[in-house]
Amino acid sequence: MTPRFQLFSERSGRRKWLVIGSLALHASVLLSHAAVVESKAPSLAITSARGFPDQDTELSVIVSRLTNAVAAQFDLSFNATRALGSFPQLSERFSGHVMRSYELAPGRWRTVVYSSTNAAFGTNGFLARLPFHTPATERVGSGPITPSGVIMARSDATAIQPLTMRSGRIFVSQVAPPDDEGVASVFYPITDQGDYVLFASADLVQWTAIATNTALADFVDFIDRDAGVHSHRFYLLSALGARLPSSVYPPIGLVDGRVVVPVASEANRTYILETSVDLKKWTPWLTNTAAGRSLEFSLPKPSGETARFFRVTQAE
Repeated sequence: MTPRFQLFSERSGRRKWLVIGSLALHASVLLSHAAVVESKAPSLAITSARGFPDQDTELSVIVSRLTNAVAAQFDLSFNATRALGSFPQLSERFSGHVMRSYELAPGRWRTVVYSSTNAAFGTNGFLARLPFHTPATERVGSGPITPSGVIMARSDATAIQPLTMRSGRIFVSQVAPPDDEGVASVFYPITDQGDYVLFASADLVQWTAIATNTALADFVDFIDRDAGVHSHRFYLLSALGARLPSSVYPPIGLVDGRVVVPVASEANRTYILETSVDLKKWTPWLTNTAAGRSLEFSLPKPSGETARFFRVTQAE
């Protein structure tokens, strides 16, 4: 059977180096291809994170369920036109290890981590940082950042097998957090070129037009110079001159001591009213089926709360 990788050994005194490509792993004997049967396979994973055009984002290389691994080699592949990366940076917790990387081709790196004292990585944890920069023109994401060709070795140079791998990626967010000057950047995908207005709100009730821009491509960009003075901020895009739909800020009110939430709807569609007090955790509250183009939800007035938010989703 043809091996999946080739190893060449060079002897220097009492030590032997295992040369993989142009990088080296130190070990005492030649690396074996024998599989090690484990109930839960060790893994090397790339984390995912949110990013924004023309900003830096850091991912991580995470190892899990390792047993006595002292050296590793792995390749990373990604689309170099959608993510501009720097070589992995070893975690400070591995001060006794050395990390070496080089570029095999644009968007493909090879990295080796080893210890001259055969120090173990540990069972689980953060192995390395992966610095990336999202190009200013990228509005979707990096695509998969994929590890491959992973080799893990114990101090006796036996291979840890089998191994699993998991890709990560950068998801480009439409809203960048305010910078040091309190300015936030916002973009929206659009289908029709023309003039657009960005509205902002701090309470989802009062909306203020804060910027106007012309869309000449598939996206339109805005700057919110007042974002830094708000603890949170919501945005809405509208074509210039268009009336904001009533479903954006429905006249939620009290009727006979109950909260009434009107929404636009389609006949015979089922809708779910969800509630939240922090805009993070949402709880389904009521389900209703629309008879026409409008629908109302009615629920008891919440007590003992400074704020409560509502949203409506369509049932599948």
